Amino acid sequence: PPQLGNDDIDKLRHYVDNGGLLVTQADGDSPQFTAFATDLGHKLFPRYAWSDLPPDHPLFNVSYRITDRPQLRAITNGSRILMLHLPKDISHFWQLRQEKVGAQAFEFGVNLVLYASGRTEMRNRLVENQLTATSAPPAATIRLAHIRYDGNWDPEPAALQRGAQSFRDAT
Repeated sequence: PPQLGNDDIDKLRHYVDNGGLLVTQADGDSPQFTAFATDLGHKLFPRYAWSDLPPDHPLFNVSYRITDRPQLRAITNGSRILMLHLPKDISHFWQLRQEKVGAQAFEFGVNLVLYASGRTEMRNRLVENQLTATSAPPAATIRLAHIRYDGNWDPEPAALQRGAQSFRDAT
């Protein structure tokens, strides 16, 4: 398992908080890597627990209906998957291009890409997707309230800031 420092963990958390999906897999079914990924999930998202996804989760039917589901664990915020771990090595089918023997692994891979991308059209890799930082004062403002309540009141901590910057870029 890799040795990650606090800065590395903060960067991973920032990536996921800004809409990313962290996927880990235990190559060769490594129990040591599964233990690492489990611990990493606890460090990244202490408010949430690892769980099994329900059989009707979109990850299993966004494009292909996956009936022989791979073993996996997930951390979700109630809205989306934040981290997904596969304790069994399914990528060996991809690496060896075993489309017939590992058809379910390929179908799961397609579903995973579609789920992570929001099932939208893929952007060209040369198109910049970073929000621009600006110091100029806005022409107008809108007041919003961020209401706290018992329960998961802030599942996406970066959403308001990113939404405001995206709206500003667009207008």
